[in-house]
Order: sequence, then structure tokens, then C-alpha cells
Amino acid sequence: MITHAAVARAATGRADRHLVLVDLAVPRDVDPEASYVDGVRVIDVVALRERADEHAPEAAAQIEAARELVAEEIGRWELRRRGDELAPLIRALNARGDAVVRGELARHGSRLSALTPDEREAVEALARGIAAKLLHDPIVELKARSDPASDRAHARLLADLLGVDLDDPS
Repeated sequence: MITHAAVARAATGRADRHLVLVDLAVPRDVDPEASYVDGVRVIDVVALRERADEHAPEAAAQIEAARELVAEEIGRWELRRRGDELAPLIRALNARGDAVVRGELARHGSRLSALTPDEREAVEALARGIAAKLLHDPIVELKARSDPASDRAHARLLADLLGVDLDDPS
């Protein structure tokens, strides 16, 4: 045990600097009487508990705020991870949409030939926009509803429903 006398000797000549002793041992390692030496502060488990109790409501709110922040970040990370896992499907779906748009434009090419270049570009942009909007909601819902165990099953189902071959690298 660190005695009152030892603390008094250590505090001698430290008038300009305080001596702080942190005693986390149970039972104590610092004599409680040492806290009565001028310029000495003894912090023990009891003092820490009292201090924590004083700040408990404030600390509880801060802990809850930290938990919420962590939960939000985990959600963002999971969504990004799902996006990474689903990237091949998303690329394949977008390629399929582009192929459908190109095919339909080619199929109706003779009827579009009378359009000015600006009008033709507007029709092509409209077709690409419709395809993108039709694919957007299923992709967003797939990301939101998937979990690590079902990502592949959901991706396969969506690919099958929309006629996309996930095994074809093209």
C-alpha cells in the first residue's frame, strides 16, 4: 500500500504542480488519508463511480447517439457491399436494357429515318431513359431487401425474370 507518509514525501517540493494518484485496485493500494496531503488528488474506484453516476444521464444520451451513428454506418456499409455483390447483375441488366433499346431502334429505323438528327437523338434518349427507369426500381429493391444469405438467390431470380444471363461475361 502507498502510505500517507510516502505521498507526503513525494508531494514535497511540488508546490507548482499537483500530484494525482489513480488507484483502480480493489482493495485500495493508496491510503485514503493520502488525499488530505496538500497538492495531492487521489482518484479511486469509488470516486470514479460517483463521477460516472453524476454524468449518467448525459453519458446515456451520448452512448445512444453513438449507437445510432454506428447503426447508420453499418446500414450504409451493408448497402454498399450489396451493391458490390450485385454489380455483375446490375451491369448485365443495364447491358440488356441497352440491347433492347438498340434492337427496337433498329427495328423501327425505317420509320425514324425521316427525323432530323436532333429529333432522332431525342427519341433515342427517351428510349434509353425509359429502359433505365424500368430497371432502376427492381435494382434498388433488390439491394434493400437482400441479406448476405440471399443475395445470390435474389440476383438469380431477378436475372431469370428479366432474361439476363449472369454466366455470360459479355
